[in-house]
Amino acid sequence: LGQSQLDRFGPFARDISPESGIDNQSGKFLMFHADGDLVFAQAANLRICTLLRSMGRVCEFNNIAGLGHNWSETPGTNEQSRVQELDFLQRMGILPSVQAPAP
Repeated sequence: LGQSQLDRFGPFARDISPESGIDNQSGKFLMFHADGDLVFAQAANLRICTLLRSMGRVCEFNNIAGLGHNWSETPGTNEQSRVQELDFLQRMGILPSVQAPAP
């Protein structure tokens, strides 16, 4: 968690952290984080990925260099992340969710 979450949620911050719900049944994670984000700490996301990987789960971390918390508002970033999302979902066998029947 970043300091802003700790300040905002006080003693409940750890309870609402995604880290608290991770176990060896967790799904596959694709994370995006802008390295200039002052709202969420990059270390927290890296910790989640490390924890998932230690349990044999999939976690891919994508750093968005030079941008801040609202990185998705930067022209072109949504399109770039969408390509990465679709690639991830295809590699994980999640897409296509409906396949044409075999001839």
